[in-house]
Amino acid sequence: MAINIKELFSTDSATDHLDKVNYNFDQIVANGGGPTGAQGSNAGITSYTGNVNDRILTSSGTEGIQGEQYLTFNSSRVLNWNGGAIKFDTTSYSQLTSLLITAGTMVPDASMGDPMPMMWDFVSNGVGFQGSSLRFKTDVETLTFDAEEFLSLNAREFTWKESGKKDLGFIAEEVAAFDERLAVSDGQGGFISMHYDKMTVYLFQIVKDLHSRVKELENRINNL
Repeated sequence: MAINIKELFSTDSATDHLDKVNYNFDQIVANGGGPTGAQGSNAGITSYTGNVNDRILTSSGTEGIQGEQYLTFNSSRVLNWNGGAIKFDTTSYSQLTSLLITAGTMVPDASMGDPMPMMWDFVSNGVGFQGSSLRFKTDVETLTFDAEEFLSLNAREFTWKESGKKDLGFIAEEVAAFDERLAVSDGQGGFISMHYDKMTVYLFQIVKDLHSRVKELENRINNL
């Protein structure tokens, strides 16, 4: 089957050149691809191990290549692809629990185009963003809750067991007893953290209610 291909010329503008390339690519795809070219020499390669799609090819000599499942440096495993996830590994191949990012890698949010909070899924081990747009939501209703029960929660002072550092905050289990949506599951039936940012949703409603009561009292006083 003949494929209609637009010829490229040195006199073409950059825009015309790009348009032709895109058009030719679309034509090739639409017609099942172009003819197979001549097979070149194998440059002396006589063996290929780890022949699986989507692997990095490496060579330790002139006759053999390998399809690598792991990315290594100086014989130490750096990245491990497993089950659709990428893990940072140590030389003993155990999964790291932290990743050091130097100061040069970080920039203040004032230097960003449109910064947004990032989230970590503790159960599924994934990174994502905190969605807020209506396009992601359904069954939208005004939040109703027992304000007295919410205000019965206590801010806590405590000492971290591992570091001995004094700190303050809330207790995830106590917050979850009020509303589990405020807590972060540990995937084993318990809780490991909480959504401090979602506490402001309740606080907003309480402040809004207090504002309404203050306005009502002001109106009563003005009418005396």
